[in-house]
Amino acid sequence: MKVSLLFETDAWVISLVLFCIMLLSIWLGLKTGQQRKKYFSTKGDSESSPGIGHLTGLLFFLLAFTFGMSGSRFDTRRQVVVEEANVIGTAILRADLYPANERLKLRTDFKAYVEARIAYYQAGADIKKVLLADSLSQDISAKLWAAATQLSLDSPYTNATRLMIPALNDMMDITTTRLAGEKAKVPERIFMDAICTCLHQRIL
Repeated sequence: MKVSLLFETDAWVISLVLFCIMLLSIWLGLKTGQQRKKYFSTKGDSESSPGIGHLTGLLFFLLAFTFGMSGSRFDTRRQVVVEEANVIGTAILRADLYPANERLKLRTDFKAYVEARIAYYQAGADIKKVLLADSLSQDISAKLWAAATQLSLDSPYTNATRLMIPALNDMMDITTTRLAGEKAKVPERIFMDAICTCLHQRIL
């Protein structure tokens, strides 16, 4: 999964850099304004900046677009987290349909799977940890799937397996949805356009 440098950088670092750049832009804008004022006072002409209004409108549009996408992504990720917790819980509860020895094996694998998913969420923006935790969870889910399909061959476990297989299928599918949500970020170009527009307006 390829992630740009902007999304790998901590938010406080980006805020600090933007703060310094904005201070520099304000200073440059002040100096530019003083020079323009001297120029127009010498020429006897009135100063006009028709482009500033257009830049302001563009900046507001970019900010609204960015916050809209960010809010939608946050809501989607929150829903996926709750859904994943529900499907994992359902699969773990359905392990009780099997005898004690089989239930113990399944619960051991489920425990390892839950720990792998917790590590996935705690990895944050560390791509190596995210991929490692995702790979581990896939291996454990494959082991659970193999165990369930093997138990389906025994006639006493047929009814239990009919309930376990759909739960495992949902549990495996939700990880793909979660990973796709990680990739669905606000385009970096929009951030750069908003920053450039803001700095340009400050200088003008």
